[in-house]
Order: sequence, then structure tokens, then C-alpha cells
Amino acid sequence: MPNYKNSTTEDFIKSCGSRELSEDIGEITDYIKKLKYKRREVETNIENGFASISTPDFIYFINIEQLDEEPSEYILTRTLEEFKDSQIIDSDKFNSIFEKSFDELKFDLSKSINIENLIDHVEDLENDKIKVDYDHNNLNWCTIKIEGLEYDIVVEPNSISITYYRMTSPLNLIKAFEKTHNTLLNTPELKILE
Repeated sequence: MPNYKNSTTEDFIKSCGSRELSEDIGEITDYIKKLKYKRREVETNIENGFASISTPDFIYFINIEQLDEEPSEYILTRTLEEFKDSQIIDSDKFNSIFEKSFDELKFDLSKSINIENLIDHVEDLENDKIKVDYDHNNLNWCTIKIEGLEYDIVVEPNSISITYYRMTSPLNLIKAFEKTHNTLLNTPELKILE
């Protein structure tokens, strides 16, 4: 296994993972048949280190990348994007397909958040039920932990993510977002995140 990263080693990692990507796409495509799409409505694409399934309601992506900090390892990322009909998220069939596939719900923001100001604000609260974790050497993100929630809120300048402690379904992530939203509304000190 490579102990450094360059275009050659990254291609090697991607080629090693191509079978896993193909199997994943094949399995998900079979499950997607439960959603009653016609053959011509489901389009699959497999390339070196990347694959996708496009449906009338969403697009599923999977890709494999060599890790920068540990070049002998890789990360496999699955993503659901471009929802055209949000009602699909309430579907039992849809959630059974992706029941234990995701641990993060990410929102891109139209307005940037100043991470240092956010950290200072949370620390100034001196509230034992609200904690903020960050890396002093990299203030490009922070993690907010609120007592009673079974997930973290990861804040970057242009996004907020709800990160579960385990793999779960898309519906559970949406419910976590709703719970977070209600918690923020009921915690005036955290209006900075609204």
C-alpha cells in the first residue's frame, strides 16, 4: 500500500475500489426498483473512483479517495443530492433502501459564518449544556454539542452539518435537523446559528 499520495497512488486506490463501487451501485439499483421507476428513468454511471445513480427524484453518488493524512487508507463517501420531490424522504421504501447509509446532513449557506466569533460566543455562554470543540491550529470549523442531542452540529464558514454518532436513514437525519432547529429556537443564546 502507498505511504504517500500523488496522482499515481490515487489512481491505484481508485482502481482497487472499483469493484466495491460497482457492487454498491448494482445493489442500490436493485433496491431502487422498489420505488417503481421505469428502466429509462434510472441512469447509472461508473467511472474511475466515482459512480452515480440518477432518478427522477434524487441522485445518489458514491466515490472513493485516498486519504491525505493516511495515504495507505481510503475513504468511501455516499451522498444523496438534488432532491426534486422532498416527499420521497418520507417514503418507507426510500428509507429502507438507505436505512444505515448516512451519518451527516449538510446545508450549504448563502451567508458565511465567522467561526472565531461563533466559538467566542459559545464559550462566553459558560453553559455546561452547550460545548464547542475546535482545533486551535485550524479555526475553519468547530463542533457544537448540545446536551440531549444524539448528534453534533459541525459548523464551517459556508455550511452547517448535523453529524450522527451512527449510520442512519435520511428521514432520521431530517428529524434530527427539525429537533436541532427547535432546540435553537428555544435556546436564545444560540440565535447566532439561526
